[in-house]
Amino acid sequence: MMDLLLALWVVAAFLVLAGLVGLVLPGIPGAPVLFAGLLCAAWAERFRHVGWKTLLALALLALSTYGVDLLTTAAGARTFGASKRAILGAIVGGGIGLFFGIPGVLLGPFVGAAFGELTARRDVPAAARAGVGATLGLLLGAVAKLAIGVSMVGLFVAVRVVSAGERPAENQAWYEPTEPIRIVGPIHYVGTRELGAYLITTPAGHILLDGAMPGAAPQIEASIRKLGFEPEQIRILLITHAHADHVGTLAHFKRLTGASVAVMAADAPLLASGGNTDYLYASDPKLHFEPVTADRLLKDGDAVSLGGIELTARHTPGHTPGCTTWRTTVEEGGRSYAVVFPGSTSVNPGTRLVHDPSYPGIANDYRLALGVLESLEPDIFLPAHASFFDYAGKRARAATEGAQAFVDREGYRRRIAAQRATFEAQVTEEEQADGEPGT
Repeated sequence: MMDLLLALWVVAAFLVLAGLVGLVLPGIPGAPVLFAGLLCAAWAERFRHVGWKTLLALALLALSTYGVDLLTTAAGARTFGASKRAILGAIVGGGIGLFFGIPGVLLGPFVGAAFGELTARRDVPAAARAGVGATLGLLLGAVAKLAIGVSMVGLFVAVRVVSAGERPAENQAWYEPTEPIRIVGPIHYVGTRELGAYLITTPAGHILLDGAMPGAAPQIEASIRKLGFEPEQIRILLITHAHADHVGTLAHFKRLTGASVAVMAADAPLLASGGNTDYLYASDPKLHFEPVTADRLLKDGDAVSLGGIELTARHTPGHTPGCTTWRTTVEEGGRSYAVVFPGSTSVNPGTRLVHDPSYPGIANDYRLALGVLESLEPDIFLPAHASFFDYAGKRARAATEGAQAFVDREGYRRRIAAQRATFEAQVTEEEQADGEPGT
């Protein structure tokens, strides 16, 4: 996959440069080559940023370069007093010259204009002037074509930059800061309005579980400090899965703290690739992140301990191959709370579960993950997305209820049941689309 993408980008860059040169120097069909290069660049990103409307506009600009050639050649000849026959001869000569390489392109308009003028007036000086005018028109046309070519590249880049910088309305909350809060015992919410990041504090240092999109590290740092803790005291970095919206800040905190990064083994390659090997988002640069190498590789059931806090990792794959659910028990007000940080079981648009699966065994992995989650019985569940557990509502109630506002055993069961129903519905839909009975 990545070899193909790299090849497309290399080919695109070569064609764009060759196309721009060809718009000035005869012998290279500049406009088609330039358009082919921009098409390759759009293809390399699966037309996610530059779509058919932009490509149609680029194609029309490319076609316009041929009209520019003819018009400027004719205009040049007319400026030098050429007759209608000379102008027609310049256009015909320019067209015929295309079949004879560089000499033909350079001499065709001159010869055509001169010949046309001679047939009209048999005036050699006038024929020479007509030929010179046609040649100057050709040079002017080259400048105009280069301007069109640069405009094509500019249009492509502008559309690409605007598209890449867009934040879908439903994702605005990913980037918006929110007030940090202590949830229960040593567990604190330090993420954005939608993306959950959890600081677990201990006398021996702290654990940061998940993060947010690249660039959000200053927000998380500020939230940690606002709660009275130092980010530099983080000793362990954990994740639920290696997607940009949860690990985009991981590299920053690893540099800042020198903390150990512990990751389920199956997600380590994805994390180390910066998202470039993701089965769904490999070709989407908006969802890439700075690569991070794990310091410790985990397997199902492994424990991570620090300062009297122990978190157990459960392998809940599907959303990513190494998606992880974390569970722990904390104390507050003389009672214990079972807390689960569930790995995501959402099936993102574009994921294939049945035929030509996004990765081999993905459907079974989702079923495994859902089975593990169904076996857990937390008092409090804290997903990686705030909207998944009504964080805003629970936070509001916490002002008067404290930790009890986050206790939601039934909400957890409903959430996992809904996720299983959504998963099984997609499996059935894919099977029926292929003419197979559902299971």
